[in-house]
Amino acid sequence: MSTYSIFDAYLAQNYKDISEGKEIICEVLSLDEGVTKIVKARIASTEQGLKDADELLVKRDTGEWKSEKWFIKISEELDPDETVLAIAPISATSSGYGAAK
Repeated sequence: MSTYSIFDAYLAQNYKDISEGKEIICEVLSLDEGVTKIVKARIASTEQGLKDADELLVKRDTGEWKSEKWFIKISEELDPDETVLAIAPISATSSGYGAAK
């Protein structure tokens, strides 16, 4: 199992699609490799329904780690030069998703 991290703004911005089990395009940091990747993935707050999922840690924009753990199943790594990534504004808040705030 690999470990990735993601900013909570991505979860907040895509929460509807995530809660519906849809794939999203997002930027994650592979903590095992130490590199940032743009991926197409399904994300869930539990492992249920994501066979062979990797652990996903969530970081606030302030740099603090949230206590909650999520899970990610990456289906494709995308070329950053060919991918337009919708980025949440810096002021985006993460209220309204997840169990722990």
